[in-house]
Amino acid sequence: MKKTSNTLLTIWALAFTVMLIDSANAETRLFVPQFSSGPQQETQLLLVNSNKHDSQIDLWAFTPDGHLAGQSQVTVPGNSTRSLTLKEAFQLGEPLSGWLAALSNDDGIGLSYSLTGERDGSSYTESHDAVAWTAKVFQQTLEDPKRQTVRISNPNAFPTNVILNGLDTDGRVMTRRDLTLAPFAQVEEGVGKLIGNDSVRLDVLANADVVTTLGHNLSQVIRRRLGEAGAATRNQQLALVVETPRTLGAYQVTLRFEPRVVQLTAKDVAGGLEAGFESRPLVINIDNAAGKITLASFQVGANPTGRMIVARINFSTKTNAAARFLVQVDEVADSAGASLDAADVAVSLARLK
Repeated sequence: MKKTSNTLLTIWALAFTVMLIDSANAETRLFVPQFSSGPQQETQLLLVNSNKHDSQIDLWAFTPDGHLAGQSQVTVPGNSTRSLTLKEAFQLGEPLSGWLAALSNDDGIGLSYSLTGERDGSSYTESHDAVAWTAKVFQQTLEDPKRQTVRISNPNAFPTNVILNGLDTDGRVMTRRDLTLAPFAQVEEGVGKLIGNDSVRLDVLANADVVTTLGHNLSQVIRRRLGEAGAATRNQQLALVVETPRTLGAYQVTLRFEPRVVQLTAKDVAGGLEAGFESRPLVINIDNAAGKITLASFQVGANPTGRMIVARINFSTKTNAAARFLVQVDEVADSAGASLDAADVAVSLARLK
């Protein structure tokens, strides 16, 4: 990656701040709380544009100490997706890690990311949705402080003060840790090390909006709970994504969910963005009591390949629990009707909004 003068980096950082402030006006703001690009790990980005027109998305990458690592503008055609690695997006020539922000003047923009690499002699892939919120307050019940990691990113052009409180089962503060994050910097540390292994809840309080996430290790993000008790209903949309180098002919996929968190109807299911799969799936079987939905469809005449959105699912939540979906691949076939095995196809979900 070419080195850039400090003056130019400062100008870019100020431009990012202006865009971040302006983005409060119905723009899209998405955050990737962790990325890594190097010999052992790479980050793959999937950008989704559900608008009819082309959309421009600005990507800003920052190192943990707050330096601007790179800026790139990506154009995604209407009703389509674009996949690229971090190395491709920023023309990286050396290893880099940090956090990333994606800004667009349009709504209807989605972003998910995958971390791929080698660990203990075997390959792995972890896929996650980008974070679509910043806040001054973050509260989360802890599963195992000894094994959990907290990441806090500062998307502001000024230092931000952060207080981390570790609470007991009665809601009393056991441990307090005060931090100051430099502009655009990030802290990543073990929860137990910061607030003690006996804490059962983490409360984060900041004097400006920050991006806070919890993880079980250095590369796995745990999604924040999607709502608080009594919070307003939040409308969301997921994309069913099929990726294969072969021409996709048909698919059948079952998604499992928690019935107390999500309830679906056939009207919640919409067509995809790929040629041949723009219409609503031909088969939509929903069992809300069991918490599952089966989608199936086929196409003839088109030649869809690559990473494709074949269906979209709209749902709402109003609960303390997180909305999670498990993907079960029943069948995927190419245009000749031949079944595709796991080596030829990958099926996943990506959050669109």
